[in-house]
Amino acid sequence: MAWGWLKKLGRGVKTAAPIALMFTPPPLNALAQTVYSAVTAAEQAGGSGPEKLQNAMRTLEWSAPLMAREVERLTGKEIIDEEALADAMQKLAEFQVLITKAVGGKPE
Repeated sequence: MAWGWLKKLGRGVKTAAPIALMFTPPPLNALAQTVYSAVTAAEQAGGSGPEKLQNAMRTLEWSAPLMAREVERLTGKEIIDEEALADAMQKLAEFQVLITKAVGGKPE
């Protein structure tokens, strides 16, 4: 499958919205933006990939209770496994970095 269109799309929308946020359903945009902000702050701080991820997750610890409440509000269900939610946020951060790199950029 030719993926050149994704690279072109990434270049074209850089100023409008980071490509990593384009994959998020609208109701979850605020959560994805919070994760993306932590990723960009970690990227700017530097370090190795694992260090950056750890820094992003440390930043997200502060907003975890608010994020959990927002997930509960959006889904109408109570968070019963906070570890699973934290794992999902980590995977979202990893995805955001990977999709941004896939189109030749880095979170900024």
